[in-house]
Amino acid sequence: MAPLTAVVVPFFDQQSQLDLLLTALELQSIGPDAFEVVVADDGSPARAVLGDRPYATRAVRQENLGFRASAARDLAARATDAEVICFLDCDTVPEPDYLRTMTDVIRQGDERCGVVAVGRRRHADLTGWEPARLHAWLRGDGAPPTPLTEPAWLREGYRATDNLRHADDRSYRFIISAVLGMTRRTYRRAGGFDPGFVGYGGEDWDLANRCWLSGCDLRHVPDAVAWHDGPDFADRSTEHTAVKDRETLQLARVLTDPMARGSGFMWPYPATVVRVHGHHDIGPLAASCSSWLAGGDVALWFVDHPRVPTQLPPDPRLHHGAPSNQVLQRCRYQVDVYAPLALSAPLPRLIPDGGLDVRIGNEIVARVRHTRMINRGAGNAPAAVVDGRLLDDSVTLESRWGGWDK
Repeated sequence: MAPLTAVVVPFFDQQSQLDLLLTALELQSIGPDAFEVVVADDGSPARAVLGDRPYATRAVRQENLGFRASAARDLAARATDAEVICFLDCDTVPEPDYLRTMTDVIRQGDERCGVVAVGRRRHADLTGWEPARLHAWLRGDGAPPTPLTEPAWLREGYRATDNLRHADDRSYRFIISAVLGMTRRTYRRAGGFDPGFVGYGGEDWDLANRCWLSGCDLRHVPDAVAWHDGPDFADRSTEHTAVKDRETLQLARVLTDPMARGSGFMWPYPATVVRVHGHHDIGPLAASCSSWLAGGDVALWFVDHPRVPTQLPPDPRLHHGAPSNQVLQRCRYQVDVYAPLALSAPLPRLIPDGGLDVRIGNEIVARVRHTRMINRGAGNAPAAVVDGRLLDDSVTLESRWGGWDK
């Protein structure tokens, strides 16, 4: 029988810190039979030594191809059959009630969509600490370390959202992989950690954003405390700005939040996916496609075509067939267009929170929905309705683009 919870720990040449973490897990109030530990070795020069523990342990290993903590976490997460997965960084030590508190919150989540829980990461200097000293502290028999400053931006984010009970499209920023947990079903439904991330940071925001779009609830669990050995990244990096800028550019490839990628560039994953249904005359089709693409961060798929219509320009935002799961997991809006039509304004300005239906007479010719709403089973919920302007072959494309058909 699989244990209730799997603790996934990415590791690279951190044996002394791993020893502290594994010692802290011996004191978990959830009991040693209720969890297993899967150490994800990112190609360390020397393999991780797990020791003799009262709970089940094992290690998985990948080749050293650079800093690939995201791929390591995913490798370990897919190796377990546990109901709940808790991710803990190797340089953290959880307090005794950490796993019990996290697991309780995660298992109480909505059965359909799940909950993504993030504990409280506190900071202390554990340099030179040995397992015996840590054991005494966590048992209440020894002195605690001196706390370091907690990141103010995280505290404020949790306060402003009532511990993420009032999360929104930007609240993925308050989810950190050092103290992260969810069910295995939720993890796989959202696609898991992206193995393509190389270098420090960002993979947790990418996963959290996909979890949010998949319909998950987010929760900060302040009573689930794990101590990070050392200060926050912003306080320990002498090249903070340069590192963060590299992280931002890597994240912009996959985060469809407009505030995470600015405007002007064309990214692999669009914020809005437009599925064009049916076969239409090329003039009205071209005018309609250019109208949708004017919204900026948009890409089109001709779902009923074996290829992009050859008369259209070789625009990399035009595709044929159906969008991939990876695209649909990351886009913010999904649009289905059934007839060529012109928009009265760029798409982002037209979409209300509840979605949008565009009609010609009594017929719905386009439907716009937020991906999160679709995945929460509200894809057919009432939406704002606007009248569209149908495009046919009675006016030339030259006249439309020249503005002479007004």
